[in-house]
Amino acid sequence: MLCYDPIREETIEETYPKALPIITTVVNNFYKQYGGDYDEYMSTALFFFFKSFDKWDEFSSRYSTYLNFVLN
Repeated sequence: MLCYDPIREETIEETYPKALPIITTVVNNFYKQYGGDYDEYMSTALFFFFKSFDKWDEFSSRYSTYLNFVLN
């Protein structure tokens, strides 16, 4: 379970607008290729955005690179 961390929350708030284009591109490409429920794909991708943010090691790669890896 995640604990409240004001510094981390601020970081997520700053990262989300930068990550949203990556998320929507991956979801759009998946939807075009396989069809299905777009909202469900977006929901799953956003879930993985938050989950991957907690596991990301900022010293190993940029977050955008790591997020692309996780979503694909």
